[in-house]
Amino acid sequence: MTTPTKRSAQSMVRPALQGALGVASFGAGVAAVFMTDNGGGAVTLLLVGSVLLFLLLTDLDIRTMEWGGAKLTLSRKASELNARADEAASRGDLVQAKHLRERAQDLLEAMRPTASLYGTIRESISPGPERTRLLEQVAADARQEAATRTFEKEDVRQRLLGTAEGERITALAIMQERPELRDFDAVLATIDKSRSAFELYHALDLASMMLGDLSPDQQKKLLEAIDRGRSGGFILQGTDRWSLSDTIRTRLAPSRERTDEADSNGRTVARGDGRPAS
Repeated sequence: MTTPTKRSAQSMVRPALQGALGVASFGAGVAAVFMTDNGGGAVTLLLVGSVLLFLLLTDLDIRTMEWGGAKLTLSRKASELNARADEAASRGDLVQAKHLRERAQDLLEAMRPTASLYGTIRESISPGPERTRLLEQVAADARQEAATRTFEKEDVRQRLLGTAEGERITALAIMQERPELRDFDAVLATIDKSRSAFELYHALDLASMMLGDLSPDQQKKLLEAIDRGRSGGFILQGTDRWSLSDTIRTRLAPSRERTDEADSNGRTVARGDGRPAS
């Protein structure tokens, strides 16, 4: 039988071991970035270390997570690799330039393995305010990262329509930060078939950012999707999703009235005796 003292010791050993492994893996990854041409191996070490460090920090209930010097080091190395890629391209060495840019991109992705962290949090922490807070931090980090990276619109769209939860949240965050990458049909599909309350809230939040750019037909489709969610879906009364859907409905109310009026006028067809058709 495990005594309270042993359980206490074990509870201290596990995060300590995670931390040691995380620091070792992350440190080895950083060193490998500078000392080897094996970009894939270096990035793997960084990813393993990043996730283990994240688990350590959440176990110890640390409220903010920044990797400080390590992140700065990786960012500088990525910039250096991009500069070397530009030099190689100017010499006509396009193969080397492509290789260097791919390594730089791998480093940037390793700095914030957002999709992996999202899945780790959902699997390891029970639903509640703390999990929501951590998931919000992951989404905020993804938005910050999106501001400085290059994306293909179709790639972001496919991420949002895919099956991986972390990739979908990352895609929503990217679209929130980058208006030019937004796709209404993909956002609408996410609202209709969201996999979690967290995902649905961020899809609604993104839709609210897009209202000024939607056509009357798109506005109508959005309102219909919201009505479906409110009448039998996961937009539940008393939740932040309900409040956000209320805000969207209020903002689109004038447009909805105009659309209803236009539809009504379109159905009023004069008969031969001058009376409207029934």
